[in-house]
Amino acid sequence: MRTFRRAVSVLSLACAVVPVHIASAEPAADDAAERVWQAVLEERRTWWSLQPVLKPAIPTASDADASAHPVDRFMQAKLDAADLARAEPADRYTLIRRLSLVLTGLPPTREEVEQFISDDSPHAYENLVDRVLGSPHFGERWARYWMDVVRFAETYGYEWNFVIQGAWRYRDYLIRAFNGDLPYDQLVREHIAGDLLSEPRIDETLGINESAVGTAFYRLGETGHDDCLKYPAIRIDPLDNQVDTLSKTFQAMTVSCARCHDHKLDAISTRDYYALAGILESSRQVVHTLESPERFAEPAAELRRLKVRIRAELSDTWLKALGDDGAFLATVEAACRKDDPVPDGADGKMLREQMARKDVPLDDPVSILQRLAGLDKVNAETVRATWGQLAEQVRQAHKERTRATAEQFDPWGQFSANDHHGWETSGIGLHDGASGPGAFSVAPTGDAVLTGIYPAGLYTHALSDRLNGTLRSPFLPLDRKYVSVQVLGGSFGIVRMVIDSCVLGETLEYLDRTAPKWKRFSIKEDGHQRYLELATKADNARWPERAGRVPGSDEELASPRSWFGAIRAVLHDDPKSPEPELSHLLGLFEEPTPDGFAGVAAAYRAMAVRAVQAWRDDRATDDDVRWMHWLLTTGLLANSTDGHESLARLVAAYRRVEVSIPEPVVVAGMADQGDGFDLPVLRSGDPSKPGALAPRNYLEVLALGHTRYTGGGSGRRELAEQIAGADNPLTARVMVNRVWHCLFGSGIVKSTDDFGRMGDLPSHPELLDYLAAEFVEQGWSIKTLIRLLVTSETFQQSSGASAKAQSRDGDNRLLSHFPVRRLDAEAIRDTILAVSGRLDRALFGPSVDPYRETGTERRKLFKGPLDGNGRRSLYIKVTRMEGSRFLSTFDLPDPASSRGRRDRTNVPAQALTLLNDPFVIDQARLWGQGLTARPDPSVDARIDHMIRRAFRRPAKPGERERFAKFVRHLARLHAVEPDAILGSLDVWKDAAHGLFNTKELIYIR
Repeated sequence: MRTFRRAVSVLSLACAVVPVHIASAEPAADDAAERVWQAVLEERRTWWSLQPVLKPAIPTASDADASAHPVDRFMQAKLDAADLARAEPADRYTLIRRLSLVLTGLPPTREEVEQFISDDSPHAYENLVDRVLGSPHFGERWARYWMDVVRFAETYGYEWNFVIQGAWRYRDYLIRAFNGDLPYDQLVREHIAGDLLSEPRIDETLGINESAVGTAFYRLGETGHDDCLKYPAIRIDPLDNQVDTLSKTFQAMTVSCARCHDHKLDAISTRDYYALAGILESSRQVVHTLESPERFAEPAAELRRLKVRIRAELSDTWLKALGDDGAFLATVEAACRKDDPVPDGADGKMLREQMARKDVPLDDPVSILQRLAGLDKVNAETVRATWGQLAEQVRQAHKERTRATAEQFDPWGQFSANDHHGWETSGIGLHDGASGPGAFSVAPTGDAVLTGIYPAGLYTHALSDRLNGTLRSPFLPLDRKYVSVQVLGGSFGIVRMVIDSCVLGETLEYLDRTAPKWKRFSIKEDGHQRYLELATKADNARWPERAGRVPGSDEELASPRSWFGAIRAVLHDDPKSPEPELSHLLGLFEEPTPDGFAGVAAAYRAMAVRAVQAWRDDRATDDDVRWMHWLLTTGLLANSTDGHESLARLVAAYRRVEVSIPEPVVVAGMADQGDGFDLPVLRSGDPSKPGALAPRNYLEVLALGHTRYTGGGSGRRELAEQIAGADNPLTARVMVNRVWHCLFGSGIVKSTDDFGRMGDLPSHPELLDYLAAEFVEQGWSIKTLIRLLVTSETFQQSSGASAKAQSRDGDNRLLSHFPVRRLDAEAIRDTILAVSGRLDRALFGPSVDPYRETGTERRKLFKGPLDGNGRRSLYIKVTRMEGSRFLSTFDLPDPASSRGRRDRTNVPAQALTLLNDPFVIDQARLWGQGLTARPDPSVDARIDHMIRRAFRRPAKPGERERFAKFVRHLARLHAVEPDAILGSLDVWKDAAHGLFNTKELIYIR
């Protein structure tokens, strides 16, 4: 029942205005309707793309001189049937430029061109292919192809446009995967369930878990950040987008069409939709820490050693101060006397300030002193009597609170004992588990030695508040009214309730508690499931927080420091959280009954000595910690290095090691926690009409004998194996088609994301199956597949079309000539940078904000440099709401959904951009500066250089003369004398601008 109520509310689809609480589901679909669907399914499963991949025989050659290459054989068979011939081979200059742009997105360098042109071996082209496949820029290009498919973006969109943590790390992961030729079936597994693999892939150089990064693709979609209860679409739409992206990316199937009804044409039912949705909704949206704790082993060990010495040095200093003079006794005694002056020193002042507080709770030792200080008559009798009354009050209150805690509060996580009741931890800061009583943290800056001494519990900052962590609860039980968690934290650590996986919701509190306090949350039985989460700044999905949401200096907001601690959690029905325990005060009243304030001070000193000695010997209890905390906050124990050289040296050494700890390497992703759950089929998408539960499973037509997932967890691991399996008829076909599309500009199936009845039929079905079977046989190697395709004569032919080809195959689906096409947006920009000399070829790293004339800080739309610091377009930040204007003009897709095939427009805005965009003008100026600095002997020599640099070929007959005429015209416009042309920036920046506006520069032919 509990699972069902959650499922109904979570899938309150967009057609529903508000979530509706449903008490029970309707019976399963009637047998007649099921028989009808099974009949429909049986007919639809005959569709070509759902048939097993069978490797066909290679067609025989049409003549003795025909290519023996398998791709050419399949292509030639179609050409022969249409009475068409393949075009002549392309020249070498065309080939190297084509190959480089298609495989790396960059024009070849001059040295690469010269090496290929001068290679007279019979294998010159194959050698070139191997060099280009081995280029580090290969991974950049194919990562960008893939990023279209997974609708890559680095912000979530909507009003606050929160940043997707580590999205750029996912991009870098793709670059490494494609450069390293990661088998495609492994790439699939890592995307779907990389966090669940029994043997994750570890990058030993970077020291990170690569497999977990793949799950970031789930999190790249648009996501809202308002009240999930008021606007259920905030969770429903991203969930639907995840289902859509998953199915299109790997299977080219439009599963989301079945969100409200059985698919009208394809073999997909609403039951399939909810089976997949149940898998994804059973998973948590989390932040993965990619680094292994072993990466921090050396500094962590040194910090632990230093903490032992700091504890010993500091406790000895305290014990000496407690025993050497009467400052402690005088300060406490003076606090009890209303009319006594404050003793010299900060300790007395701090205690006096504590004494001035109102409504001090009983558990605070100050409350005892306040009671004594309020005596009208001070003598031995009144002090003893009051002391006895206080002792009885504390004992009775302790007994009552202990009883109430036992009767009214059920443990739901005892973090001090690592008894987590299903709570899960992640992050380097929590790797060592619970700390015992007396855990302490060293202050990272300033004169203070410690930032705190804590009871037993989980603390992310036990070694350093530069380390991250997350603590997540199971789903809150619906049979209780409240949950309370005892927490502390600072530096923008958070505690929050997550409702229906709405990880960007406003239901969070930024912690500013140096002592443990209870935080209570209501558990509402409204059909929405909830869980609690504590997280450091790095693991907070909303960080950087929207402008104005949290106070802090720019330095504080940018700092990696953040922390939280958790002691325990309880469930209860009474609205009050547990009252603080009083056991630490019982020992105070075990001391001899004082007959004056001097005796009171002596009792307090005895407690202080006892607590400090226990802490020094690492045998402190939580009661001792309560006293230590009180002594520090009242200044009765000095927390400073002043006058303590050896202690100061230890603290300085600690800080030198601690500050060297790098920021955590994190990325948004998915993770399992506990058992998964099934969702009901909502008839017509109406939450008021739930049908039978849809067991989590793969699509029925492709279930391949599996009826449901029963292994616990969400089911993503099982799903990954079914999709990545060699017997899946779609996986290899879809990827092969995507690769073909990237190489030739159009897939064998033009609708790269739809292999269903609404998609296109394959132009060469036998070739597609041959390549899919070969792909699997060759270990799912993408580079091997690409090498096979680009070494074909089909790829190497020229782009000149015969009249017959234009007449009989106007769309060039038979590829009788290489298809001319415009470069995509990134390659246009990167080519301009390469030609101007500004291109920075460095790989990896955080993205650069796109150029904007004005920024909007509250929407995370910051102004970037005009030239993007010379970085490739791959590294320009993809921000929702407002992306790069230049790239968008040339059809960079809106990252709203999976797009395996970009739009190809030819509109006036593109020509105007090449003429007027400040980036293009700036790069023309930069190239012009480089040209005027060259010692060219003549205008013709410089023109030869420019043509080679722009087009990677020598000038054609008459081309130099036409361009020289253009240069002379520019000289006249700028009133430059003929003998001054070579040194005129005005002339050559305009000449460079002219070449940037040529068709050849932005087209592949």
